[in-house]
Amino acid sequence: MDDHQPLFTVFTAIYNRARTLPRVYQSLKSQTIQDFEWLIVDDGSTDETSRLVSDWVDGGELTIRYIKQANRGKHVCTNVALEVARGRFFATIDSDDWYLPHALETFADVWQSIPSGEYSKFAGVSALCATPSGSVIGTRFPRDVLDASYTELNDRYRIVGDKAGCGRVDVDRLFPFPVIDGERMIIEDIVYRRIARHYRLRCVNKVLMIKDYQPNGLTATAGWTALENPRTVALGLRELLHDGENLPRRNLLRLYVNYLRYSMHGRSGFGSFDDIPSKLMAGVTLPVALGLYTRDRWRLARRRS
Repeated sequence: MDDHQPLFTVFTAIYNRARTLPRVYQSLKSQTIQDFEWLIVDDGSTDETSRLVSDWVDGGELTIRYIKQANRGKHVCTNVALEVARGRFFATIDSDDWYLPHALETFADVWQSIPSGEYSKFAGVSALCATPSGSVIGTRFPRDVLDASYTELNDRYRIVGDKAGCGRVDVDRLFPFPVIDGERMIIEDIVYRRIARHYRLRCVNKVLMIKDYQPNGLTATAGWTALENPRTVALGLRELLHDGENLPRRNLLRLYVNYLRYSMHGRSGFGSFDDIPSKLMAGVTLPVALGLYTRDRWRLARRRS
């Protein structure tokens, strides 16, 4: 490898997706700028992924780096990728999605549109995703160019749905995903909210990524996955609680209920009261949380029998 620092590290975590990964490859070959490395972290695949990537590396059409690890979850893959990323910006694309040809160039142009004296206040760029049929996923930003933190996007502007984006590698490295023994769920919200306490995003209403949700993907299995990763879920909900002073009371009550519910699944018990904004709200919502916890245990037992 030479000493050139690529503009982007494009990161893909993969687990047994040799069937869909060629779409990512083709979309990267079609990018209007090629100043990037493609960093693939294989989370223990047993299909043809290794052979496929080896063929692409030998072909030499893209700069590809391939790391294989034991199956530990996408959050661990992301942490590993950030440790070794060579790019200035870190752009994540899942193994079943693809970029439009101008995606990376647009990320670069949007970043350059920020006044240079303001760069230190920004963590990256955010744009829109669409389905394969062309429908925009979630909500558009309220303006074509909007500067806001991730927390403002969610809690003030009520922006929902997956978004395409890139972040500064130096910033992302400061906020790794928490790794909890025995749990593999990734909750981007945990990291994004921590970053949002220090940095903003420049957001644009341009579709740059196509997302093709798979029946067995993380989105499709999120309900059961949450029950199997309760400490991670509780941690994510605690981050929400600490940013939740402007939420409607109904939403805040729901947050407390679910935080206590998943804390009980994670065996945190009443220790979960220690680091939350309002112990009164926790006490009020505890009976409902106990009821949901009991129902969850019954459903899990039936599913496993």
